[in-house]
Amino acid sequence: MLNDLERKYVSSVNRVTVCTNQISMTLRILLQVMLVNSALGSYCLEGFTSPDCNNLEGILSKQFVNYSRYERPKYPRNCSGHGDNDTCNDAVFVEVNFFINAFSSISIVDMDYQIDLLLRQRWYDPRLNVSDRYSYTDAPIHLYMRDIWLPDLFFRNAKSGNAQSNASPNTLAWVSSSGMITYSQKISVCLYCHMQLWDFPMDTQFCSANIGSYGYSTKDMEFRWWNQDGYDIDGRKRNGSVLNTAVTFGGDLRLNEFDILAHNCSYCYKAYNATGNFTCLNVEFKLGRKFGFYMIYAYLPSLLVVLIAWMSFLIDCDATAARTSLGLLTVISLITQSAAVLAQLPRVSYIKAIDIWFFVCFSFVVSALLEFAFVNTAARQEARNRGWVLGDTSIDDLATPTSGNESSQSPRRRSRARKKVSVRLTKTLPIYCLTARRLDRLFAIFYPVCFGVFNVIYWSIYLGNGSIPDDRFRR
Repeated sequence: MLNDLERKYVSSVNRVTVCTNQISMTLRILLQVMLVNSALGSYCLEGFTSPDCNNLEGILSKQFVNYSRYERPKYPRNCSGHGDNDTCNDAVFVEVNFFINAFSSISIVDMDYQIDLLLRQRWYDPRLNVSDRYSYTDAPIHLYMRDIWLPDLFFRNAKSGNAQSNASPNTLAWVSSSGMITYSQKISVCLYCHMQLWDFPMDTQFCSANIGSYGYSTKDMEFRWWNQDGYDIDGRKRNGSVLNTAVTFGGDLRLNEFDILAHNCSYCYKAYNATGNFTCLNVEFKLGRKFGFYMIYAYLPSLLVVLIAWMSFLIDCDATAARTSLGLLTVISLITQSAAVLAQLPRVSYIKAIDIWFFVCFSFVVSALLEFAFVNTAARQEARNRGWVLGDTSIDDLATPTSGNESSQSPRRRSRARKKVSVRLTKTLPIYCLTARRLDRLFAIFYPVCFGVFNVIYWSIYLGNGSIPDDRFRR
């Protein structure tokens, strides 16, 4: 019995020891986690203590106690050392960049285009500068969006959509301990774009997005393109292609009808007598049209219609019904096709490249029909002048003498005369087609040659226009 009790006692002691070790290890791990969290969660600088050192929300909420969203940030600057183009006052500088997700539609009829983009702005607000006590970066403040001052940015050439109203549910904002605010919006806006269609459909369009401030003049606020090297608190302007880095495109951005060839970022100003000068930013997109659709559905079919019209010269000149039907069919086909294509284009008062193409094709098709009409009419007139066209006169009348001794002619003799006249007409009537056939052969040669020369001139002019370089654009 004693041995059993000893064994039970030893077993219970071992279990207690194991449990004690597990509890001790668990407490040690919890203590280490608490120490790590305390170290990572501290936002206070060394030597500064505060109850909010581990409470970022508490730090941010205190900054907005005496903050007025109706007062813009002000940062007095030293005027010494600034150039003529630099601003030296307490104006706030707002840097802007675009990340374009999609060009939703480009309408040549309505003269507009729609873009979906992420618009980011950043500016310095000295009222939120707590870098002497705290240190944090990219602290989210979208819960305080109704409490902070925001730039009144708007698109000057917008036809529909508004950056503030459309993007209000899709906004984010961050602030750093130095007072740097970054504000991001997702925007879908329809912008006006005046398009020149002289070279349509081999044209290149230039569409711009122009943004500016609605209520703040240059003495209060100025926009700057985003500086990849960091925010410039003095707002010094950069020039050249380095500005283009402020606008980027999504990697899968594709357009059905256009290629984005390049873009160019620049600065602009708007002066008004009543309200003063306003700053603005302008980005211009160079869009090259993909004319493969028009090659398939406009140029190639009309080319085939011209070819079919040329085949009428290979049909015999006396096949009046066949050549007339073929000529009218080609004319009607070309008119129908051109009307279908031009119905999709705006009604402009100048001649487009595709108008010239259809006009020349129509001229060639009509010329084939007019050539046959001229040949047929001229041949009939020539035959009538030479007596080959008999009208209502019968062969019996030609074979009957006009003298008074008609009764003396024997039937056999009149029969021989009738045969001679019939043979003579059979040999002479087809002669009128000789001139028509010569003219047909002449047209059959010069018709395709002239059309080929036109094609060489046409395509060299309009395809060459798109290869002219423009130093303003760099992609």
